[in-house]
Amino acid sequence: MAPVKDGAVVVCGGAVMDCIVKPFDKSQRGASRTSMPGAAKLSLGGVGRNMAETVARLGLPARLMSAVGADEAGEQVMASAGRVGMDVKYVDKLQEHRTATFTALLDGAGDLVGAVADMDIFEEILPPFVERTVREGLLEGAALVVADANLPAATLDIVRRTSAERGIPAWFEPVSVAKGLKGFPSLSPSSSSSSSSSSPSAASAAVAANSPWHLISPNLDELQALLGVKHDPNIDFEKGLPTAVLTLVEQASAQNLAENLLLTMGRHGVLLGSALPKSKEGASQMPKTSVVTLNPAEFFMRLGEDTYAAIPPQKVEVTYYATASFGCRWYRLLLPLDHVVDTTGAGDALIAGTAAAFAKGWKLEEALLCGLLCAHVTLFVEGANVPFFTEKLMRHVSEQLKSSIADPTSKL
Repeated sequence: MAPVKDGAVVVCGGAVMDCIVKPFDKSQRGASRTSMPGAAKLSLGGVGRNMAETVARLGLPARLMSAVGADEAGEQVMASAGRVGMDVKYVDKLQEHRTATFTALLDGAGDLVGAVADMDIFEEILPPFVERTVREGLLEGAALVVADANLPAATLDIVRRTSAERGIPAWFEPVSVAKGLKGFPSLSPSSSSSSSSSSPSAASAAVAANSPWHLISPNLDELQALLGVKHDPNIDFEKGLPTAVLTLVEQASAQNLAENLLLTMGRHGVLLGSALPKSKEGASQMPKTSVVTLNPAEFFMRLGEDTYAAIPPQKVEVTYYATASFGCRWYRLLLPLDHVVDTTGAGDALIAGTAAAFAKGWKLEEALLCGLLCAHVTLFVEGANVPFFTEKLMRHVSEQLKSSIADPTSKL
């Protein structure tokens, strides 16, 4: 399924006010178990809202479907969205509910220690609201739909099916182990689904009901939970890509969770698994192993943004593997990151950067490199969003990739 080139990216998910707390002592690690001097920073966040902002900054039309309360935080969400060019016509303002908040405690290294999420308002985003927004044009001219698991299970189901009925690729971000199952009613007996009153025909609706997500983006913990396998926190990457990871990919394929699996693995990079084509026509011809180096500091210095001149280059080794039904590419990070500022929002930037490039017409395996660079830059910025992402960054990535990827079928 190919996207409408340069069409809108529709993001269905959370819009949140974030409070990020971090101690001044950079040597502090883990939970301190006592009060420490530090700083608290308020910023706008939420998985869906963060993704929509990054897509908009990268120059793609971005539509957000979400909900906020009739309060100061909700006003800030809406005002900020307008400033960065997000379309918030499909954000519902609910009088009797609080805008969602997320409070995170980081350690001195910028790693997450713990968090509290007040997300009750998202339970009010129900299928009738989705049906109404679709009638009002939510999916018109859309290249891609991205949904996060902050939405109710029935809402996610109708987003997936309605997208499939219209031939629009739909991606799902599980958000957490606790929420991930909401995207898969067949795996969660307690989840309910609702039929769409706007389906073009009973036949197409039946096909859409059984269509998997075009892409899902769990981490290892979330994928193990989705598959119902015993959690293994000690998968060993020292000798290369573990067989256990490829086994998980094959199980995901057997359960038809998605056409493409984007598995995030922290410092070990990401794995992109895609269903093998039935013929070689149209298959990627990227080499089995290639090394790609991207230098964001060079780009930001061209813009005169010396603040980001210290961001190190990103070096990624891309290696091809295959299971019985999936072709997999491991994007392994070769350069260690010693001075990360803040991990908040990096995962959102990964999906958003990939989505923006894919909606631009890039092949998925190439679009992921754009997403990886967006995530990399976010690690060196306070907060979840990078204010200097622009469409020019995508052109810069494209130029650097052309000299690194020997693929005659590249769309760069």
